[in-house]
Amino acid sequence: MIQFHIEGDNDLRQGFKVLLSQKLKKPFNINMSGDRGNAVNQYKKDTAAHKFLIIDLEKHPSEREAELNKLSLGGNADKACFMVQKMEAWFIAQADKLFEAEVAGKLGKGNPEYIDNPDKKLKEVLYNHRGKAYDKKGDAIKFLQKLNLAELENKFKDVEKLVVNFANP
Repeated sequence: MIQFHIEGDNDLRQGFKVLLSQKLKKPFNINMSGDRGNAVNQYKKDTAAHKFLIIDLEKHPSEREAELNKLSLGGNADKACFMVQKMEAWFIAQADKLFEAEVAGKLGKGNPEYIDNPDKKLKEVLYNHRGKAYDKKGDAIKFLQKLNLAELENKFKDVEKLVVNFANP
């Protein structure tokens, strides 16, 4: 069985299940590991043949390789997927699917990989628009379920690599 170790709270499990099911038709299990360190440690300890790690990079994309080395993933680095700096970059990348045109326009049309602090940007824009800030649990679950995985593959190299690897374990 394919095993995913994902940074984040248990509340996000259903959102990731819907998202990953768009391409993965085989049975899989999702282990929501809370913080990034727990996700990495659980991934390293997992003896499953087909395991994947999905975590925030929390750095500029140019620092990806250095971060992989720092995490000491050994021969499993190709099974690690960084959600760019943070998962919210995925939401901004598909803002036209998730938000009204006015909100999507304020989130911008630039390359979402290079948005500094995408979570803060999303909080600010949503607060200014609806008077209520982005809620990492409540909003994120809904947003994950509405994302198009094929479009994420086209915009984010790590997502593309992840899908290729889990489609052909």
